[in-house]
Amino acid sequence: MLRKITFILISIITIQKGFAQTSVFEIMFNGKTNEITNKNLNDVYLFITQVDQMVKTENNSENEYVENFKNLLINKRTNELINILNEINENLKIETTENELILTSKFSASNSSSIDLNNYLIQIENSNIKIEKTPSFNTIGVFDYSSDKSMKKIISDLNYKFALEEKIEGNLKLDLRIRAFEKCDYKIVSKKDILKELKSLGNIKIINLSRNHIVLDNSNNDIKLFPYKNEKIANVKSTMKFSIYKPIYEYLNSNKKVVLEDLRKEFPIERLKKINTKGTYQVVIFNENSLEDVLILKKEYKELKTTIEQKLYD
Repeated sequence: MLRKITFILISIITIQKGFAQTSVFEIMFNGKTNEITNKNLNDVYLFITQVDQMVKTENNSENEYVENFKNLLINKRTNELINILNEINENLKIETTENELILTSKFSASNSSSIDLNNYLIQIENSNIKIEKTPSFNTIGVFDYSSDKSMKKIISDLNYKFALEEKIEGNLKLDLRIRAFEKCDYKIVSKKDILKELKSLGNIKIINLSRNHIVLDNSNNDIKLFPYKNEKIANVKSTMKFSIYKPIYEYLNSNKKVVLEDLRKEFPIERLKKINTKGTYQVVIFNENSLEDVLILKKEYKELKTTIEQKLYD
Protein backbone atom coordinates (compact mmCIF):
# COMPACT_ATOMS: atom_id res chain seq x y z
CA MET A 1 0.00 0.00 0.00
CA LEU A 2 2.78 2.46 0.90
CA ARG A 3 4.26 2.10 -2.58
CA LYS A 4 0.87 2.99 -4.07
CA ILE A 5 0.52 5.94 -1.69
CA THR A 6 3.98 7.23 -2.55
CA PHE A 7 3.13 7.06 -6.25
CA ILE A 8 -0.08 9.00 -5.63
CA LEU A 9 1.76 11.72 -3.72
CA ILE A 10 4.48 12.04 -6.35
CA SER A 11 1.80 12.33 -9.03
CA ILE A 12 0.03 15.06 -7.10
CA ILE A 13 3.19 16.99 -6.29
CA THR A 14 4.18 17.11 -9.95
CA ILE A 15 0.67 17.81 -11.17
CA GLN A 16 1.50 21.44 -11.96
CA LYS A 17 4.99 20.97 -13.34
CA GLY A 18 5.70 23.55 -15.98
CA PHE A 19 3.18 26.08 -14.60
CA ALA A 20 4.15 29.37 -12.98
CA GLN A 21 1.52 29.25 -10.25
CA THR A 22 2.18 27.98 -6.74
CA SER A 23 2.31 24.17 -6.62
CA VAL A 24 -0.20 22.04 -4.74
CA PHE A 25 2.67 20.78 -2.61
CA GLU A 26 3.47 24.31 -1.36
CA ILE A 27 -0.20 25.10 -0.81
CA MET A 28 -0.91 21.98 1.23
CA PHE A 29 2.39 21.55 3.07
CA ASN A 30 3.99 25.01 3.22
CA GLY A 31 0.99 27.05 4.34
CA LYS A 32 0.48 28.95 1.09
CA THR A 33 -3.30 28.54 0.83
CA ASN A 34 -3.62 32.29 0.25
CA GLU A 35 -2.10 31.59 -3.19
CA ILE A 36 -4.94 29.32 -4.30
CA THR A 37 -6.40 30.64 -7.55
CA ASN A 38 -9.04 29.50 -10.01
CA LYS A 39 -6.21 27.99 -12.06
CA ASN A 40 -4.93 25.64 -9.34
CA LEU A 41 -8.20 25.17 -7.43
CA ASN A 42 -9.15 21.89 -9.14
CA ASP A 43 -5.71 20.47 -8.41
CA VAL A 44 -6.18 21.29 -4.72
CA TYR A 45 -9.50 19.43 -4.67
CA LEU A 46 -7.87 16.46 -6.41
CA PHE A 47 -5.09 16.48 -3.84
CA ILE A 48 -7.61 16.34 -0.98
CA THR A 49 -9.45 13.37 -2.52
CA GLN A 50 -6.13 11.50 -2.92
CA VAL A 51 -5.20 12.19 0.70
CA ASP A 52 -8.61 10.81 1.64
CA GLN A 53 -7.72 7.58 -0.16
CA MET A 54 -4.41 7.43 1.65
CA VAL A 55 -5.85 7.63 5.15
CA LYS A 56 -8.69 5.22 4.40
CA THR A 57 -6.95 2.54 2.33
CA GLU A 58 -6.10 -0.56 4.35
CA ASN A 59 -2.98 -2.59 3.73
CA ASN A 60 -3.32 -6.26 2.79
CA SER A 61 -0.41 -7.41 4.95
CA GLU A 62 0.63 -7.10 8.59
CA ASN A 63 3.91 -6.17 10.23
CA GLU A 64 5.99 -8.50 12.34
CA TYR A 65 6.24 -7.45 15.98
CA VAL A 66 9.77 -8.48 16.83
CA GLU A 67 11.71 -5.91 18.90
CA ASN A 68 11.18 -5.31 22.60
CA PHE A 69 10.23 -1.65 22.95
CA LYS A 70 12.48 -1.22 26.01
CA ASN A 71 15.51 -1.40 23.73
CA LEU A 72 14.46 1.98 22.33
CA LEU A 73 14.64 3.63 25.73
CA ILE A 74 18.33 2.92 26.27
CA ASN A 75 21.03 5.41 25.34
CA LYS A 76 24.35 3.56 25.33
CA ARG A 77 26.29 6.83 25.32
CA THR A 78 24.87 8.36 28.50
CA ASN A 79 28.28 8.51 30.18
CA GLU A 80 29.78 10.27 27.14
CA LEU A 81 27.21 13.01 26.62
CA ILE A 82 29.05 15.80 28.44
CA ASN A 83 32.22 15.10 26.46
CA ILE A 84 30.24 14.93 23.20
CA LEU A 85 28.52 18.27 23.88
CA ASN A 86 31.83 19.92 24.76
CA GLU A 87 33.50 18.54 21.62
CA ILE A 88 30.69 19.82 19.40
CA ASN A 89 31.06 23.24 21.04
CA GLU A 90 34.86 23.31 20.72
CA ASN A 91 34.79 22.24 17.06
CA LEU A 92 32.11 24.70 15.90
CA LYS A 93 32.98 26.54 12.70
CA ILE A 94 31.04 29.14 10.69
CA GLU A 95 31.10 29.69 6.96
CA THR A 96 28.97 32.12 5.03
CA THR A 97 27.96 32.54 1.43
CA GLU A 98 25.75 35.20 -0.09
CA ASN A 99 22.65 33.07 0.57
CA GLU A 100 23.63 30.64 3.32
CA LEU A 101 24.98 30.38 6.82
CA ILE A 102 26.83 27.10 7.34
CA LEU A 103 27.57 25.64 10.78
CA THR A 104 29.85 22.61 11.04
CA SER A 105 31.24 20.59 13.90
CA LYS A 106 32.34 17.09 14.84
CA PHE A 107 32.60 14.80 17.84
CA SER A 108 34.08 11.45 18.75
CA ALA A 109 32.38 8.59 20.56
CA SER A 110 33.23 5.08 21.64
CA ASN A 111 32.77 2.33 19.10
CA SER A 112 29.96 0.65 21.03
CA SER A 113 26.94 1.09 18.78
CA SER A 114 25.63 2.95 15.76
CA ILE A 115 25.42 6.75 15.85
CA ASP A 116 22.22 8.44 14.77
CA LEU A 117 23.10 12.04 13.96
CA ASN A 118 19.46 13.02 14.52
CA ASN A 119 20.33 12.66 18.21
CA TYR A 120 22.88 15.48 18.06
CA LEU A 121 21.49 18.88 17.13
CA ILE A 122 22.73 22.46 16.81
CA GLN A 123 19.91 25.00 16.95
CA ILE A 124 20.01 28.77 16.50
CA GLU A 125 18.05 30.38 19.34
CA ASN A 126 18.83 34.00 18.52
CA SER A 127 20.92 35.93 16.00
CA ASN A 128 21.63 39.42 14.71
CA ILE A 129 20.91 38.33 11.15
CA LYS A 130 17.72 37.42 9.33
CA ILE A 131 17.40 33.66 8.78
CA GLU A 132 14.52 32.13 6.85
CA LYS A 133 12.08 30.31 9.11
CA THR A 134 12.33 27.12 7.09
CA PRO A 135 14.24 24.31 8.86
CA SER A 136 17.95 24.03 8.26
CA PHE A 137 19.32 21.47 5.87
CA ASN A 138 21.32 19.00 7.91
CA THR A 139 23.52 16.27 6.46
CA ILE A 140 22.42 13.52 8.80
CA GLY A 141 22.60 9.75 8.76
CA VAL A 142 23.33 6.66 10.78
CA PHE A 143 26.99 5.71 11.08
CA ASP A 144 27.79 2.19 12.26
CA TYR A 145 31.39 1.06 12.58
CA SER A 146 30.74 -1.41 15.39
CA SER A 147 31.62 -4.39 13.19
CA ASP A 148 35.23 -3.13 12.98
CA LYS A 149 36.46 -4.06 16.45
CA SER A 150 39.86 -2.49 15.83
CA MET A 151 38.32 0.98 15.89
CA LYS A 152 38.06 2.35 19.43
CA LYS A 153 36.53 5.69 18.45
CA ILE A 154 34.04 6.89 15.85
CA ILE A 155 34.30 10.45 14.54
CA SER A 156 31.09 11.99 13.24
CA ASP A 157 30.56 15.26 11.38
CA LEU A 158 27.62 17.65 11.75
CA ASN A 159 26.72 20.04 8.94
CA TYR A 160 23.87 22.55 8.99
CA LYS A 161 22.88 25.01 6.28
CA PHE A 162 20.53 27.91 7.00
CA ALA A 163 19.02 30.04 4.22
CA LEU A 164 19.49 33.79 4.68
CA GLU A 165 16.95 36.52 3.96
CA GLU A 166 19.69 39.07 3.36
CA LYS A 167 23.44 39.24 2.84
CA ILE A 168 25.51 39.19 6.04
CA GLU A 169 27.76 42.20 6.60
CA GLY A 170 29.84 43.25 9.60
CA ASN A 171 29.72 41.22 12.81
CA LEU A 172 27.85 37.94 13.20
CA LYS A 173 26.49 36.84 16.56
CA LEU A 174 24.63 33.58 17.20
CA ASP A 175 23.14 32.20 20.41
CA LEU A 176 23.18 28.44 19.97
CA ARG A 177 21.71 25.47 21.78
CA ILE A 178 23.58 22.19 21.39
CA ARG A 179 21.51 19.12 22.23
CA ALA A 180 22.39 15.46 22.69
CA PHE A 181 19.80 12.70 23.19
CA GLU A 182 19.76 11.45 26.77
CA LYS A 183 16.62 9.35 27.30
CA CYS A 184 13.04 8.76 26.18
CA ASP A 185 9.74 9.29 27.88
CA TYR A 186 6.97 7.14 26.41
CA LYS A 187 3.28 6.36 26.32
CA ILE A 188 1.37 3.45 24.79
CA VAL A 189 -1.88 4.75 23.33
CA SER A 190 -5.03 3.14 21.96
CA LYS A 191 -8.47 4.30 20.89
CA LYS A 192 -9.39 5.03 24.51
CA ASP A 193 -6.81 7.85 24.43
CA ILE A 194 -8.48 9.70 21.55
CA LEU A 195 -8.96 13.39 22.45
CA LYS A 196 -6.82 12.99 25.58
CA GLU A 197 -3.92 15.37 26.14
CA LEU A 198 -0.66 13.62 26.94
CA LYS A 199 1.10 16.17 29.15
CA SER A 200 4.19 14.04 29.79
CA LEU A 201 4.88 14.01 26.05
CA GLY A 202 4.56 17.76 25.58
CA ASN A 203 0.76 18.14 25.64
CA ILE A 204 0.29 16.03 22.52
CA LYS A 205 -3.36 15.22 21.81
CA ILE A 206 -4.51 12.06 20.00
CA ILE A 207 -7.10 13.12 17.41
CA ASN A 208 -7.68 9.71 15.84
CA LEU A 209 -6.26 6.21 15.77
CA SER A 210 -7.45 4.20 12.79
CA ARG A 211 -6.51 0.78 11.40
CA ASN A 212 -3.58 2.17 9.44
CA HIS A 213 -2.80 5.63 10.83
CA ILE A 214 -2.67 7.91 13.84
CA VAL A 215 -3.41 11.65 13.93
CA LEU A 216 -1.82 13.99 16.48
CA ASP A 217 -2.32 17.60 17.50
CA ASN A 218 0.47 19.73 18.94
CA SER A 219 3.12 17.17 17.99
CA ASN A 220 6.80 17.93 17.54
CA ASN A 221 9.90 16.55 15.86
CA ASP A 222 11.21 14.94 19.05
CA ILE A 223 8.74 12.06 18.97
CA LYS A 224 8.78 8.69 17.24
CA LEU A 225 5.82 6.37 16.75
CA PHE A 226 5.70 2.59 16.38
CA PRO A 227 2.86 0.05 16.06
CA TYR A 228 2.86 -1.83 19.39
CA LYS A 229 1.64 -5.24 20.49
CA ASN A 230 2.47 -7.46 23.49
CA GLU A 231 5.51 -5.42 24.63
CA LYS A 232 7.01 -5.49 21.15
CA ILE A 233 7.16 -2.98 18.32
CA ALA A 234 6.66 -3.69 14.65
CA ASN A 235 9.56 -3.91 12.25
CA VAL A 236 8.09 -1.10 10.15
CA LYS A 237 9.87 -0.82 6.81
CA SER A 238 8.06 2.28 5.66
CA THR A 239 5.83 4.97 7.12
CA MET A 240 4.48 8.22 5.75
CA LYS A 241 4.26 11.38 7.86
CA PHE A 242 2.69 14.66 6.76
CA SER A 243 0.72 17.64 8.07
CA ILE A 244 -2.90 18.26 7.11
CA TYR A 245 -5.05 21.31 7.75
CA LYS A 246 -7.39 20.62 10.66
CA PRO A 247 -10.73 21.40 8.93
CA ILE A 248 -9.79 19.17 5.99
CA TYR A 249 -8.93 16.15 8.15
CA GLU A 250 -12.05 16.64 10.27
CA TYR A 251 -14.14 16.68 7.10
CA LEU A 252 -12.44 13.57 5.68
CA ASN A 253 -12.82 11.73 8.98
CA SER A 254 -16.52 12.55 9.33
CA ASN A 255 -17.41 11.43 5.79
CA LYS A 256 -17.08 7.81 4.82
CA LYS A 257 -16.85 8.73 1.16
CA VAL A 258 -15.64 12.08 -0.14
CA VAL A 259 -17.31 13.19 -3.36
CA LEU A 260 -15.63 15.91 -5.39
CA GLU A 261 -18.81 17.98 -5.80
CA ASP A 262 -19.53 17.89 -2.06
CA LEU A 263 -15.92 18.87 -1.38
CA ARG A 264 -16.29 21.94 -3.60
CA LYS A 265 -19.43 22.99 -1.71
CA GLU A 266 -17.85 22.45 1.71
CA PHE A 267 -14.60 24.22 0.83
CA PRO A 268 -15.20 27.05 -1.65
CA ILE A 269 -12.12 29.00 -2.70
CA GLU A 270 -12.74 31.76 -0.14
CA ARG A 271 -12.61 29.23 2.72
CA LEU A 272 -9.65 27.34 1.30
CA LYS A 273 -7.56 30.49 1.01
CA LYS A 274 -7.85 31.08 4.78
CA ILE A 275 -7.64 27.48 5.95
CA ASN A 276 -3.94 27.65 6.84
CA THR A 277 -4.87 29.91 9.78
CA LYS A 278 -6.71 27.01 11.46
CA GLY A 279 -3.56 25.01 12.18
CA THR A 280 -2.57 21.47 11.22
CA TYR A 281 -2.65 17.92 12.51
CA GLN A 282 0.18 15.47 11.96
CA VAL A 283 -0.79 12.24 10.21
CA VAL A 284 1.40 9.13 10.40
CA ILE A 285 0.43 6.25 8.11
CA PHE A 286 1.91 2.83 8.92
CA ASN A 287 2.34 -0.23 6.72
CA GLU A 288 -0.36 -1.90 8.84
CA ASN A 289 -4.04 -2.81 8.63
CA SER A 290 -4.83 -3.85 12.19
CA LEU A 291 -3.42 -1.00 14.25
CA GLU A 292 -4.64 -1.13 17.85
CA ASP A 293 -1.87 0.34 20.00
CA VAL A 294 0.88 2.83 19.20
CA LEU A 295 4.05 3.46 21.17
CA ILE A 296 4.97 7.14 21.30
CA LEU A 297 8.52 8.01 22.32
CA LYS A 298 9.55 11.56 23.22
CA LYS A 299 13.24 12.34 23.25
CA GLU A 300 14.76 14.21 26.15
CA TYR A 301 18.10 15.97 25.77
CA LYS A 302 21.15 17.11 27.66
CA GLU A 303 21.87 20.67 26.55
CA LEU A 304 24.67 23.18 26.34
CA LYS A 305 24.15 26.83 25.43
CA THR A 306 26.85 28.88 23.78
CA THR A 307 27.34 32.18 21.98
CA ILE A 308 29.54 32.42 18.93
CA GLU A 309 30.71 35.70 17.37
CA GLN A 310 32.64 36.31 14.20
CA LYS A 311 33.74 39.41 12.31
CA LEU A 312 32.92 39.23 8.63
CA TYR A 313 34.41 41.16 5.76
CA ASP A 314 32.83 42.21 2.45
